[in-house]
Amino acid sequence: MFLKIINWSDGALVFVSILAILITVVLAIIVFYRFRRDYRNYRDEMTLLIDGALSKNEIVFSITSHISKIPKDMSFSLMLLSFDKFDEVISIFGEREAQKILERFVSNIDRALPQKVQIGRYSKDEFLISIRSDYSRAEIMRLAERIKEAGSLPIKVAGGAETNQHVSIGIAYYPYHGRNFKQLFNSLNLALYIAKREGGDSIVLYSDEMGVQEGENVRFYDEIREAIDNKQFMLYYQPIIDVENNSVYGAEALLRWQHPEYGVLSPNKFIHIIEQSGDINWVGNWGIECLIKEFLQLKKMFPSKHFQLSMNLSPKQLANENLIMNFQNLIKKYRVLAKNITLEIIEFAIFEKHDTVRNNLTKLKELGFQIAVDGFAMDHTILEKIGSLPLDIIKLDRDFLQEDEDSSFLKTRYAEMLIEFAEKNEKLIICEGIENVEMMKKAGEYKINLLQGFYFSKPIAEEEFHRYLYNEKGIKKLINPPDKIEEPIIEESSTEAELEEKTSEEVVEATQNSEEIVVEAESKATKKVTKKAKEEKTTEAELEEKTSEEKVETNQNNEEVVSEVKPKVTKKVTKKVKEKKTTETDLKEKTSEEKVENTENNEEIAPEAKSKTAKKGAKKVKETAPKQEK
Repeated sequence: MFLKIINWSDGALVFVSILAILITVVLAIIVFYRFRRDYRNYRDEMTLLIDGALSKNEIVFSITSHISKIPKDMSFSLMLLSFDKFDEVISIFGEREAQKILERFVSNIDRALPQKVQIGRYSKDEFLISIRSDYSRAEIMRLAERIKEAGSLPIKVAGGAETNQHVSIGIAYYPYHGRNFKQLFNSLNLALYIAKREGGDSIVLYSDEMGVQEGENVRFYDEIREAIDNKQFMLYYQPIIDVENNSVYGAEALLRWQHPEYGVLSPNKFIHIIEQSGDINWVGNWGIECLIKEFLQLKKMFPSKHFQLSMNLSPKQLANENLIMNFQNLIKKYRVLAKNITLEIIEFAIFEKHDTVRNNLTKLKELGFQIAVDGFAMDHTILEKIGSLPLDIIKLDRDFLQEDEDSSFLKTRYAEMLIEFAEKNEKLIICEGIENVEMMKKAGEYKINLLQGFYFSKPIAEEEFHRYLYNEKGIKKLINPPDKIEEPIIEESSTEAELEEKTSEEVVEATQNSEEIVVEAESKATKKVTKKAKEEKTTEAELEEKTSEEKVETNQNNEEVVSEVKPKVTKKVTKKVKEKKTTETDLKEKTSEEKVENTENNEEIAPEAKSKTAKKGAKKVKETAPKQEK
């Protein structure tokens, strides 16, 4: 009705109708996403509900309300409590049984809390405790110790077994460590992070001295789970080169985090945080699965070649009792032989006495995996022990290849000891950290053929790694670099010294060629005279006299030729080098022509012919040569 009153045109009416439809669709999308967000929050809230504890929203609302009502001169404290390594409990007992364990855990803590102290579940394994009474620092620390002891009590599970869990606690005060919930929680989170970083099972009170770096680590600590859910982790590959066969032996897979704000992060930024959070076991399972998929893809791309892929395992991963079962399931799932994958154990010399580590190594080898260890801190005692262990590869770093006068002898002896051990026990040696040709040659002196380092390639993403494998010529050129570099052609910008040196060399060569022409011309002239004399039946005495006279005259003429040729040739060559119009090859050809012409002219007997020969030679060097007298 309204549209009819305004008397819209047909085009305007269509435009307004389309606009109204678009606005309706946008509003519907906004409503849908808000509903889905609210539903997800509600579902997460219901998932975190546990008997004896408030929900996340309830505990946060309670603390926020208390902050808004409390007088400014009053204080209270908060605790953030963590059930250490709860992920391992889930992986061992399953989700349902782990939930029952958590309920008993909360029940034990609740009995240790004073009246009017609230506890709420903030995340999967973290609980907030609000203590509204004005406790002193000593009283709060005693209460924290009591809570920690209650949380560490053994819990019986199905089958009569008992769990031995540990608790970490962070503590913060209002208003000293924050004037709102967000600031207080950040302080709590940092204190809890430091408690876990020290190995867990500890209590840390927040202080302002905790630096900015720790704050960044805490941020990463909170973002790890989100990164796992959003698939932000990836593998980069660094090629391992077989210099003896001019080919790629395989590659080492290295973990990277595609952070939405900081870009690609290397493991030294976050791996210690993953180990503290317990997510290192997830990284191991995910990494071996990615490596198996990459191996199968390379098999399709290069059916006639074999590439050995490797990945790192930390001793903490090896200490996980479920590691063997998880790896075995993945091998069966993808139907791949375990011998195609190498597992590199870092810091092996430090943890080789750990029974679980040694047992898991043996079991991994029984599954078929290749086992590699780093040569760091190995001595004769450790080498004797690993001689009986199922190891296949020893990796050396670049330290023993670098020049160091103080310890070069020790490095050499250390490398020789490892290499001798490897040869005796049929182990492979891989040298990593190769950065230049000199280090590659140094490794060759030790007869190490498997090399890895930035000289060949930095760690690269999967697609770039595939392109690298196709570039066989480039790989061979790196392995066999040219010994000599071709000298550049003299440019116009060459210095005068270089130009004079080049000119001098060419003058000498031209002079030598001219002298050869004269000598050859003299010889042929003598033969011609002798032949002519015989034909005219001259007497032997006359022949000798005539030949002698003409030799003298020839020598005189030739000396004049040489004296005139040398300066002319020098001037001519210098001019042509500077103008870049005559190459060394042209000069030789020209000299050859002079040789032919001088030879023909010197075949004449008479002195007049000798004079012409001299004129000819001079004319070729410079066309305005003076006439020669007989």
